[in-house]
Amino acid sequence: MPPDDTLTAAPPAPSRSIFVDVVGFGFLLIAAFYTLLSGAHLVMLMRLPGVFGIWPIPAAPDVMVAFVVGQLLTIAPFAWSVATLAAAIGLLRRKDWARRLFVGLLCAAIVWTLWLLVARFVSQAGVSPDTANMRAFALSGDVFAVAKALIIGALFGWSAKRLLSPRIAAGFPPSPAHRIARPSPQRP
Repeated sequence: MPPDDTLTAAPPAPSRSIFVDVVGFGFLLIAAFYTLLSGAHLVMLMRLPGVFGIWPIPAAPDVMVAFVVGQLLTIAPFAWSVATLAAAIGLLRRKDWARRLFVGLLCAAIVWTLWLLVARFVSQAGVSPDTANMRAFALSGDVFAVAKALIIGALFGWSAKRLLSPRIAAGFPPSPAHRIARPSPQRP
């Protein structure tokens, strides 16, 4: 009689989610392209003298603040795209840290989009279009900005919620840092 392997067989592995593959591959392409663009932008700024980029630190405090903010705004897109690229590659390799990083990046992108929307309306608060054509143009720009923010927020929020769902999370084995040794229960 053949041995019964039903008791020794490993449980079936969770199925790979097509959603994770599509999101990972899509963001891999986008992040790779943007990493190349923002990297080329950084190289250009470092090579051209007199262009706002990386140069010696000024001495005055107010100029120092402008310098630091300028440096952050110059380097941040490259750092963001590299983090997105790493998270997308990790998603495709089913790494749990990448799933968590990607969800964090999606949530940060939602906050950034909403902040830009608020900044748009605050910066235009005192500006009044002179003609009816300009009022219509400004209104259409405002409607487009709100629609874009809502669409990005909804799409990224839905993607983050989906990546955090138990069904998707089951396809990502926990990283060694999350494996905590638990004491075995004492038997009487």
